Amino acid sequence: MALSWDEAMAALTAPGQRFEVGTATVGGIEEKVFVNVPANLRDAFAAAHTRTGDPFLVYEDETWTFGDVGAHVAALGAALVERYGVRKGDRVAIG
Repeated sequence: MALSWDEAMAALTAPGQRFEVGTATVGGIEEKVFVNVPANLRDAFAAAHTRTGDPFLVYEDETWTFGDVGAHVAALGAALVERYGVRKGDRVAIG
C-alpha cells in the first residue's frame, strides 16, 4: 500500500529519523527546523567523503558523484585562497 504525502512526511520527519523536525528560535521567531543537520557546509561535504562514487547531482543526462562535487568544491576553495586572497574569517557570497 502506498503512503499518502502526509504519511510519508510524518514518517520521514518523526523523532529519531534522519529528517527529524523540531523547533528553534530563529531571529526571535519560533520556526520548524531539521534537527540532524551539519553545523556548516564543511561538515556537510566532509560527510560526503564516505560516498564518493554515489550520485549526488543528476540533471537530464549528466550525473555528478559526491566525489565529483567534492573535487569542484576543493578547486573553488583553492582558487578563492590562491587567486583572490580569501582568508579565514572573510565572508564570501557565491551567486
